[in-house]
Amino acid sequence: MVSVWHAQLGALYMPTSQEGFIRLILVKPFLDYLEEKRVNPLPAIQALGINPAHVDDPQMSVHGEIIYGLLNTMAELANDPYLGCHAGERMQFADWPPYRAAAQKSGTLGEFLTRFILEVPQQSSSVSHTLQVTNSEASYKIKRFFEPNNSPGQAEGFAASHYIRLFQLVTEDLWVSEQVRIETRFPEYLPPAYSGVRVVPQSNDGLVVRFPAEWLVSKLDLRSFKNSSPTVQPEASTISVIAALRSVARSLMASSDLDTATLAQALGLDSGRLTNVLRTRKTTVAREIRKLRVDMAIEALEDSGQTIGDIGVSLGYPNQSHFTRFFRSQTGQTPSEYRIAYRKSGSQTAPET
Repeated sequence: MVSVWHAQLGALYMPTSQEGFIRLILVKPFLDYLEEKRVNPLPAIQALGINPAHVDDPQMSVHGEIIYGLLNTMAELANDPYLGCHAGERMQFADWPPYRAAAQKSGTLGEFLTRFILEVPQQSSSVSHTLQVTNSEASYKIKRFFEPNNSPGQAEGFAASHYIRLFQLVTEDLWVSEQVRIETRFPEYLPPAYSGVRVVPQSNDGLVVRFPAEWLVSKLDLRSFKNSSPTVQPEASTISVIAALRSVARSLMASSDLDTATLAQALGLDSGRLTNVLRTRKTTVAREIRKLRVDMAIEALEDSGQTIGDIGVSLGYPNQSHFTRFFRSQTGQTPSEYRIAYRKSGSQTAPET
């Protein structure tokens, strides 16, 4: 059975003539991030005819088209294609109006998301928010009411990053990055392998964040919420080791017994050193190999003429049924189901298997 919380933005607090409008104050995290980076945002604000004094006015609303244009101009000004993500990583949760209001009476993540859905209509009439829950998966969906000419990719990057931070804060030890799936029409606005979550392109207008339903009952500590520290990105050397690990593993993937010792030797590292580096990123060799197998399987299902059996063999599964069970356990679909769904999206015609 599916439970649904749904708020039609604009129906409760904003007149219908203002459908598509967003509170200007919601761009404050972007301005704060630019200030931190010593980038002057005034040229971007003034270029779109916005009075800078209105940014701090909680009652000032402008159309979403202008907001998206403003965010894109800011990204160009800062020379940062991932501005939305970076702003979401750095913002203080308690300072952002819809988060602050939703957190006041929430004791769990589920209560917070429900109150957030009810709060957003007071801030925007450009999108609808929906939370769908089954016994195993929760899906938080944001759908736009209009098709903008300006790309909303920076806004989606911002949303993805602050939801990921929220889940990390609330779930603590339960957090497992590969259990989160981001579906967006604008994956290019998220850095590669962002936070270890799965990013899947979709053709629909809006963003979908899928995560384990059990996280909804995780307790929300208001004190930690108020003191939430901005995301600190790992050192570049740590990221480069993980990138090298995935690169080396690709050529060895047909082996069914990949282990830490084999990969460490291929990287010229001590096994203990490799394990420690991965631990700083809250991951393991087994987890990275599992993620890579899924990524490579999806690439092959979408882009190659290989049969599903051949794809399984190339990934270390000589038995097709074993590969099918693995793929379904990670994605919720069999390889055949995934390929058919991808073909129906109109992106590419895949061969019959």
